[in-house]
Amino acid sequence: VRTFLETAEEIGFQSLLIGVVEFSSETTDSAAHPFMDLLAARFAEDDTVNEVEYKREAVSGALLSRFLIAHFPLLLEEETLQRLAFKLSDEGIRRQVRENRRLLSTPFGMVAKEWMLLDPLGFREVLERRATLPTGAGKEWPGDGYYRTSDGRTYFLFVKPKRPPQDIPYSKELLSRAQGHVQAAMEDLSRESQVLPNDIRVAFTGAYPIAVRDEAVMRKDIHVMIVSSFLGIMLLFGFCFRSVRLLPFVAVAMLFGILWTFGFASLVFQRLNLLTCIFSCVIIGLGIDFAIHIINRWYSPEKEGMDERDRMVRTLDETGGPVVTGAV
Repeated sequence: VRTFLETAEEIGFQSLLIGVVEFSSETTDSAAHPFMDLLAARFAEDDTVNEVEYKREAVSGALLSRFLIAHFPLLLEEETLQRLAFKLSDEGIRRQVRENRRLLSTPFGMVAKEWMLLDPLGFREVLERRATLPTGAGKEWPGDGYYRTSDGRTYFLFVKPKRPPQDIPYSKELLSRAQGHVQAAMEDLSRESQVLPNDIRVAFTGAYPIAVRDEAVMRKDIHVMIVSSFLGIMLLFGFCFRSVRLLPFVAVAMLFGILWTFGFASLVFQRLNLLTCIFSCVIIGLGIDFAIHIINRWYSPEKEGMDERDRMVRTLDETGGPVVTGAV
C-alpha cells in the first residue's frame, strides 16, 4: 500500500479533472461551441495544467486506412479468419510460394510479378471475401468533434493537472482556479454573444474534487470524534467518582496533555493524517488514567484524617514518578 501511494503521488496516474458543462435546451451549437473553446483556452493558459482535451482531432483518411490495415483481422468473419490463419501457416506459405512460381512461369508473369511484390502471401483472396465492419449502435459521432452527449446539451472537458490529487493544497487551489476560469469564460461569452451565464451550468468531478471533499469530511469527523471522546470520558469520570468539582481540574489537565501531544507530533512528523488523528481517542483514554491514579490515592482509606498538605505530598510521592513516566 505504501509503494502504491508513493507511486500515485509521484506519477499521478488516472488523475483527471473532468469538467461537465450543461447547456439549456434553447442553446444552439453556435453558442455552446464558443464557450467550450473559451473555457479550454483558459485552462490551457494555466501553468498548473499539463494538457486540456475537449474535442477529438480530425483523423486523416491515410491514418484511418493504416489503422484498419493493421487491425483488419478483427473485421473478418470466422470462416475468413480461419482461411487467413491457414495462409500464415507453414503449409499455406509453401502452397502460395508454389502458386507464385507457377504464375511467374506463365506469359502473364511480368504482370503477376508486380502484384506479388505487393501481396506475396495472397491476402487478396482473403480480403475479397466479405468483412464485417463494426457498426456499434448505428449512431454517428457528431461531426464537430466535441466530446458531448447525443442530445448536444452536455459537453465534457478533460484536464490533466501537473500534480496528483493526493496533494490536497494543490487540489484546493486547482478547483479554485477552475471556478475562476469558468467565471472568466462566461464573462467573455456574455460580451461576445447573446448567451447568458444562466443558460450554462458547469460542474467538476474526478479525483481532485473527490480528494478535497474527502479531506473536508475527514477533518469534520476528526473534530467530532475528539470532542465526543473528550466529553464521553469526562461524563464517565464524573459518574464513577460521583463528583462534579473534580471535572474542571481533570478537564484542564487533559486538554493541555492533548495539545502538547499533538503539537509535539506536528513538529516531529510535520503533518497529521486520518490514522494518526484517530489515536486522539486512545490519547484521551490513556490520559485520564493519570488523574484516576492520583485521585484514587488521595481518597484511599489510609489517608483519611491527614492534613491536606501532607495528604497531597504523600499522594504525589506515591504516584508522581509512575505518572510522569507513563505520560512521557
